[in-house]
Amino acid sequence: MRCEIAGATRPAGGAGAVNEDAFLTGTAPFPWGAVADGAGRAGGSARRALDLFRRLLVATPVDSLADPATWAAFAGPLDSHLIGLEETTFLAAGLVGDRFLGVWCGDSRAYRLGPAGEAALVTAGSRGARLGSGRARGSPFTAPAAPGMCLLLLTDGAWTPFELPARLQAVVAALPATRPADLPDALLTAAARTGHADDMTAVAFHLRDKSAPIPFL
Repeated sequence: MRCEIAGATRPAGGAGAVNEDAFLTGTAPFPWGAVADGAGRAGGSARRALDLFRRLLVATPVDSLADPATWAAFAGPLDSHLIGLEETTFLAAGLVGDRFLGVWCGDSRAYRLGPAGEAALVTAGSRGARLGSGRARGSPFTAPAAPGMCLLLLTDGAWTPFELPARLQAVVAALPATRPADLPDALLTAAARTGHADDMTAVAFHLRDKSAPIPFL
């Protein structure tokens, strides 16, 4: 099973404006991605959280990363790291074997798109406190991973214009044919057309067998 990861972010004010969102992706020890919606210019809370998460992920034994509790535990050091600075939401996921595992704090969301483009909210439940509040508790999640599906990580600027899985599904279905790597930017363009003014970020994981295309794209 092949996994492609792509991400995109835009500031609310357009090119040149300060963007308080950030994202980060990687391929070691497995494909992973994370988004954060914080405050501050480059090097602000969102970027600080993502940089520390990358270091924690790489330093954690791979066997431990198959346990959802390990992902939930990332929230502790991330929260402590940002105390006294601006707060940030946080959402991360990794493809571990035949499933996605992840963690979130705050109101960023993960959605699963099935082989036919059907959408489901993966991060259902309490939003919880943001990192840097001193009260953050990581909420772990898992989602099945199979060829033909896509996992989306979205900050609130990207999901609020759609919110309901059925609405997101309709938006994805209406997008013109595009490469998997272009899906995050296409979603942000669709969100911006609704008139919603907020920084917005999307990361997409695409799964397929060998060179087979993503069915709904």
